[in-house]
Amino acid sequence: MSFSVLMSLYNGESSEYLNDCLSSINSQILKPNQIVIVYDGPIRKELDDIVTRWEKQLPIHCVKLTSCTGLGNALNYGLKFCDYDIVCRMDTDDICRNDRFLRQVKILESDNNLALIGSYISEFDSTPSNSHAVRTVPIEHNDICLYAKKRNPFNHMTVAFRKSVVTSLGGYKDEYLYEDYALWIKMLKNGFLTKNIPEALVYARVGNNMELKRGGWKYFTSEVKAQYGFYKIGFLNKQEMIINIVLRTPVRLMPNFMRKIIYRNLLRN
Repeated sequence: MSFSVLMSLYNGESSEYLNDCLSSINSQILKPNQIVIVYDGPIRKELDDIVTRWEKQLPIHCVKLTSCTGLGNALNYGLKFCDYDIVCRMDTDDICRNDRFLRQVKILESDNNLALIGSYISEFDSTPSNSHAVRTVPIEHNDICLYAKKRNPFNHMTVAFRKSVVTSLGGYKDEYLYEDYALWIKMLKNGFLTKNIPEALVYARVGNNMELKRGGWKYFTSEVKAQYGFYKIGFLNKQEMIINIVLRTPVRLMPNFMRKIIYRNLLRN
């Protein structure tokens, strides 16, 4: 069962979080054949030192961009260097359950029609054992298609996909905080099969102001652009697009503390 792991690293990442992330990969029951880490612009020495240290134990392949290009562009660049068709995404501040890769890769290898598989995430602020919420997502493909009309049906840091499918669709779009959602919509619109595992296979760190990033004019304008894009390709009708924008606008433009309450208490289990 051969596969690559794809990650993007930027200068603002915590060296402690990066070390925890790579340690969790090293603890996997099924270890990757390749780990592609894209340096999205110059990174400070302490981050590079962490990567260099783990290169002695893990099959890390670093590729470097001269300037920060954003997540979508960085992942598209890194995807070119992935040697295997099955690619597992991971963020550099998250932690995998030790059976994550085994579970996902096994399912992908047993079903050639499946293009992507994700899972739930367990969200935490400081330590994985103190999770404050689980973000559930629909399991079966038909439910995923319906859910995608309103919300992102996958937790990006949990997905494993076929490189051949993603590249055939043009890869990630360069849309602020919508890079993954736009790709999933294109995948669903083109009839590729997907699913989610109903377990939290990734512990996602949200204590670094995740909720704050999901607000403000920049996020709002990106969201309007994305919703219009979904409408233009026929995934949403006009009424669905308008309803989505109207419902999301207050959340994007409200004060940060209110958005945090909504994300943690109303949009999670």
